[in-house]
Amino acid sequence: MRTTEALVRGHAELRPGAVAFAGHDGPPLTYRDVDAAADRIAGGLLASGIEPGDRVAWLGRNHPDYALLHLAAERVGAVTNPLNWRLSARELSAVIADAGPGIVVVQEEFEPLLRDSLPGGSSAPVVVIRGGGAADGFRAWYGGFPAEPGGRGTREGDPTLLYYTSGTSGRAKGVLYEAGRWTKALDAYPGWEWPESPVLLIVAPVFHVAGGVWTLYGLRLGARISLVADASPAHVLGTLQKQGVTHAQLVPAMLRAVVDSGQVGAHDLSALRLVAYGSSPITPALLKAARAALGCDFVQVYGLTETCGTVCTLGADEHDEAGPHLSSAGRPVPGAEVRVVDPVDGRVLPPGGVGEVTLRMPWMMAGYWGMPDKTAEVVDADGWFRSGDAGYLDESGHLYLTDRINDMIVSGGENIYPAEVENVLAEHPAVLEAAVVGQPDERWGESVLAVVVPRPGAEPDADEVIAFCRERLAHYKCPREVKVVEALPRNASGKILRRELRGRGAAAPS
Repeated sequence: MRTTEALVRGHAELRPGAVAFAGHDGPPLTYRDVDAAADRIAGGLLASGIEPGDRVAWLGRNHPDYALLHLAAERVGAVTNPLNWRLSARELSAVIADAGPGIVVVQEEFEPLLRDSLPGGSSAPVVVIRGGGAADGFRAWYGGFPAEPGGRGTREGDPTLLYYTSGTSGRAKGVLYEAGRWTKALDAYPGWEWPESPVLLIVAPVFHVAGGVWTLYGLRLGARISLVADASPAHVLGTLQKQGVTHAQLVPAMLRAVVDSGQVGAHDLSALRLVAYGSSPITPALLKAARAALGCDFVQVYGLTETCGTVCTLGADEHDEAGPHLSSAGRPVPGAEVRVVDPVDGRVLPPGGVGEVTLRMPWMMAGYWGMPDKTAEVVDADGWFRSGDAGYLDESGHLYLTDRINDMIVSGGENIYPAEVENVLAEHPAVLEAAVVGQPDERWGESVLAVVVPRPGAEPDADEVIAFCRERLAHYKCPREVKVVEALPRNASGKILRRELRGRGAAAPS
C-alpha cells in the first residue's frame, strides 16, 4: 500500500529541491521541507499522547500546514479530521463532540469559534497557529520536536480520514475513509495528460473532499500546489498567472465570479491546460463563457463525500457545444460502477429509466462514524451505495442527473439539507411551520428559499427570520428569501409538496 506520506518521502529523496507548495502566505516549501516538517509534527503528536486511531483535527483555511498535519498523522497512524470553519459554534460543537479529537490545530482567526465550540470537559490539547507564514506560525509549535519521531505509520485498513457532511435529519455524519480504500480512489483518477511538472490550483476548502483529496493527489504526483485561501477573482487569477498553474479546480460559482470580474484578459493564463469543475450544476451559458475566457480544456467531475470524490467524469473531448453528452455528468472512471434502480423495489432500470443513482467502487467509505445503522441504510450487502440522486443512464453509459431524491440543495458547492434549516426555523417564535427548497441562483447555482406559515396572530418579518437563522447556522445554509403563506402544499398523506414550492419560488419576483 502506497500511503501519501511514503510517496512524499520518496519525492524528498529523489527530488528534494522540487517545490511542493507555493502561492501561500509564506516562502515556498520543497518536498524536502515538507518531509522534514511532517516528521517534527509527528513528534509533536506523539508527545501530545496521540495514538493510532486517534483523531487529529484541523480548523483553518486552505494552507500547506493542513497537508503537513495530515502527513504527520499518517506517520503515527492517526486519523485526520478537517473541520468546517463556516459552521456556527453550535454546529461545530456537535461535530467535535462526535469526532472526539485527541488534538485540535486551529488558525488564530478561528480560535474564538473553537473556544465557543469545544464541548464541556474536553481535555484535547489545542495548538493555535499564530501569525501567517509557516516560519512564524505552525513551526513555532513543531520546531522543537525531534526530526525522527518514530511512530508505527498507517497500515492497510487503518482509519485515516474523517470528513463531516450534514445529514437529512439535521445531525452531522462523519464519513470515514480507511487506508487502502481512499488511496485506490487516487489511483483511479484520470491522467488528464499531466505534464512532467504539474502545477495545481486548489480553491475548494480542505474540509471538503474535493479540496482535501485533491491536495493529497497533488502530493502523490509530486506536483507544485497552490492552496488558495483567498477565493476572490483577483487573487485566483493572479495565482494562476504567477504560479504558472497547469490544472485548476474551480466550482461553478467560482467560475462565474472569475468570468464576471472582467479581469481575465489582464492575466497571462497560457500555462493553464485544464479546469476541473463539479460540486454543483453548471449552466450551458456559464460553461461556454468560462471556456472562452480561460481558453483551456474543461472536465466535469461527479462524486460524493461517501465515494471519496470522483465517480464519473465528462472528458475534455466531450465538451463540444454540439456534443450529445454535454448535459451529462460523464461516464464512470475505471473501477467505479453506476446503475440506476427503482427507489421503491430496487429493480435495476434499463437505459433511459429514471430512478435512484447507486454506486459501487473499491474506494467507498468505510462507513459513517459511529452510525452503523445509518451506514446500512445507504450501503447494501453487495456494496451498492444509494446516492440520493435521481437520474438515468443512456445507451453509452453516460449518467444524467435529473433531480435529488433527498431534496438536498447545492449552493456554491455546499450541500444544504432542508431538514436542518427547517429545524432552526421551527424555533422562531413567529413561525408555525416551514419548508425549505432550493431556487435557481445565477451566482451560486441554487439559493435557499424558506416558505413559512405564521403562528396565529404573528407576522414574521423576512429580514428578522434570516437574521435569526444566521445566529444559529452557517450563513451559506440560511435563507436568502423568506415567503409567508397561509398553508404549505401537501399531498393526501400530508407530505409537503416541495416541487410546488420550487415552482412558486422560481416564478415569484425577487
